[in-house]
Amino acid sequence: MNGSITIGFEHQPPTKQAYAELQRVAGGTDIVQEEQAWKSILDQSRCTVSAYDNGQLIGFGRVSLEDSTGITNSMVSLVDPTYAHKGVDQTIRKLLQAECFTERLAVQKSSR
Repeated sequence: MNGSITIGFEHQPPTKQAYAELQRVAGGTDIVQEEQAWKSILDQSRCTVSAYDNGQLIGFGRVSLEDSTGITNSMVSLVDPTYAHKGVDQTIRKLLQAECFTERLAVQKSSR
């Protein structure tokens, strides 16, 4: 290996265990100890993006809704500090914006 990293991005949420480990590494609050808490996070997420390096979760972002109007209330992302300043967070946010915008357009077109 020449020291470069290859990061893959998926529009799928990670496992609860992978996310809990990312929270631990990144110094976040462990909010997914219980299965119901993780299910609630995913149920409230309109779009998700997971970032992986060699199969290890290194970043996760989501756009959540808290009401039934379709208004986006928050965009949250968490990245392993080892990957700070490498464009992971920025890429996650761009992919979330693109996914949610595309999804919203598809919903608008199908409701006409």
